[in-house]
Amino acid sequence: MLNLSHVMQKPGRLAIAPSDDGLAIADLKPGKTHPSLTLCEFTPWKSTDNRETVVAARSASLHLKNRACATVLETSDYNILNMEAPNVPDEEVNDAIRWQIRDLIDFDVEDAVIEVFPAPPGNGIQQKRLLHVVVTRAQTLKTRADLIYSAKTKLDVVDIPELALRNIATRLQEDSTGVALVHLTAERGMVLISRKGQLYFARTMNTGIRGFKETSQTSGDLALADTSPFDRLILEIQRSLDYYDRYFSQPPIAGIVFTPLAEPVPGLFDFVKKSLGVNVRELDMAEVVEFGDNVSPTGVAQCVVAIGAAMRDFQ
Repeated sequence: MLNLSHVMQKPGRLAIAPSDDGLAIADLKPGKTHPSLTLCEFTPWKSTDNRETVVAARSASLHLKNRACATVLETSDYNILNMEAPNVPDEEVNDAIRWQIRDLIDFDVEDAVIEVFPAPPGNGIQQKRLLHVVVTRAQTLKTRADLIYSAKTKLDVVDIPELALRNIATRLQEDSTGVALVHLTAERGMVLISRKGQLYFARTMNTGIRGFKETSQTSGDLALADTSPFDRLILEIQRSLDYYDRYFSQPPIAGIVFTPLAEPVPGLFDFVKKSLGVNVRELDMAEVVEFGDNVSPTGVAQCVVAIGAAMRDFQ
């Protein structure tokens, strides 16, 4: 999303993605048919951890010093606004957008860092150019940069989860006609819709694996469980599909794909399929990456966003 410097890069891409849960690190190199995942590591935070110390230690252990590096903001670190592109030359778009959003954010616009990327046109406005506008605070970027710099890497890209996950969605066979990609962490989730490499829509959810697990474990049978967390997930996905259909008038999506779950949730995929009447499956990451000799496919679930960020140079 944000290119911070012009760093001479070796082939491939390193991504370091701290989150509420822990530290995810992924390294991709060119492969035969897919990018080759040569490093995939997740380190949970301990309550006593100094995060900069953890990042520095893992970087030293993995010999990441001086590597060009991307990172990914957390969803609480920024806002995405959908706006009509101002009628100004491209080099003046960011300044014009800054003036337009001053009443749409809850902090001084002078402290805002803004980045834009194209949005597909909706119904009836095909002649208008639309933009996704990402807005964050300068201090938020500085805090994240300081954390990554503790790894002694050369931070050159700050990305967002929507675009990192989009990089994965574009490699799925369903993307040619439209795919809803669902990513779940312990406490949160995100559903995005991609078609032919274009991000159409993304929605964050306060619904995560932990709530599903607690519900399933209480009853031992999803069919008998209090399904309210599952119903909330269905509602969020259905709202996303309805918006995609109504606003963009695209053909129905080919299916719903869940990124690998860090913990299994028995009955989840069947529940979603029966509720929505759409093909549902869990992504096998071997569809989008080759696994290096020292990387196990079983360890990728908590590194999905980092892997997506590392894919930015392989699109």
